[in-house]
Amino acid sequence: MAGRPNGDFTQAQKNIDWALTCLGAGREAFGSYVKTDAFAFVVEHDPDTGDRLYKCKLISRVPNEVEGYFRTALVELKHSFDMSLFTAAQAFGCPRFDKPFPWADSELGFEAILRGRQRIGPNPIA
Repeated sequence: MAGRPNGDFTQAQKNIDWALTCLGAGREAFGSYVKTDAFAFVVEHDPDTGDRLYKCKLISRVPNEVEGYFRTALVELKHSFDMSLFTAAQAFGCPRFDKPFPWADSELGFEAILRGRQRIGPNPIA
């Protein structure tokens, strides 16, 4: 399309590619872990209610390798997203875009990040 800014998303795409590689390796490692009889299904009787309780009992922990692959994939996707925002902002003429997406692990954490970015008022979100 004529007149549209162009951005180089090569690095963001590399991060996505690496994340996909890690997801594939994580799936493979997790599949191997499951095949080792890492957990068992058990049925217990609840004496208070008379109900049968179906449980999945973990026999061995998920290997660090599996967690590492999936964690790395998520981090790479986050970096790709931040890089894409930066590249798009630059392409549209904002050369000093240094505000990554406000990732947080709770609503309060998210609000704190946004409050920290505000230049006016002590609590503009409330």
